Amino acid sequence: MRIRTSRIAPTLVPVLASVLWGLVWSPRTASAAQDDPRAAIVGIVTAVPAEGWIEFDPLIELDWEAAARESITEINLDAPSPAALRRVGKYEWGSLVIDFALEIPTALRQRNYYLVSPDGVTELEIREITGIARFVFDANAEAISSTRYYGYARAAPVEALVDFNGGFVIHAEGPITLSVERAALSAEDLARAQTKKSAPEAYFAQGTEFWNIVNQTAIRLGPDGRVYLLVRWAPDQEGHDGFCQFRFSLFELGVEIQLLNTLSRGCDI
Repeated sequence: MRIRTSRIAPTLVPVLASVLWGLVWSPRTASAAQDDPRAAIVGIVTAVPAEGWIEFDPLIELDWEAAARESITEINLDAPSPAALRRVGKYEWGSLVIDFALEIPTALRQRNYYLVSPDGVTELEIREITGIARFVFDANAEAISSTRYYGYARAAPVEALVDFNGGFVIHAEGPITLSVERAALSAEDLARAQTKKSAPEAYFAQGTEFWNIVNQTAIRLGPDGRVYLLVRWAPDQEGHDGFCQFRFSLFELGVEIQLLNTLSRGCDI
């Protein structure tokens, strides 16, 4: 199943960012978190299940191509033939993919990771870094048109999850306190925030099952800190946005409702 993500602009508060595809704020020191827990946050990224792991962007500068060249020795990466790639790679959506392992950088081992999901908040233990070399075929599937190198962090939850289908990971330079609270915002308010519409204007797919809420979880940062709201939306059975079976949004609740990030999975397009 294909994963679809949406990139959302960062909030105006400089210590918090909506992070996707490598957009990162400058790290803050863990000691600063003693006075302001927001200062310890490096970024917030989408998280998906992957072969029993929680997979997410490691938010660190790595030379993925150099690591691939060191790890992948079965083929010539400068001139890979489709036949050779088919022997060692796996086919995914018009491309062949080869996974490779990297040593976990010290900077990542020193961070704290918190998974925000419909289960609440769960600490994560980072276990591995997986690199990916993606070779994209041309329109005729006879030659390689482009090559991409990137990767993910994979972690295991400290406490077992009931049924994890997606969520968000908070990277922090030091421990932070996150508590779960009740929340009951209307789908209408959240949908307007997500589509950047305000009353009385209509918003996209208003009045359809597309904006039905399955559940919502409020997470407070620190005893008197800001509140984030994780929403799991109903599956898109009507095809308004790709027939995605899992849709999650992360909001910040303040004077206004601010959409930070959205994750969609299990989509048909």
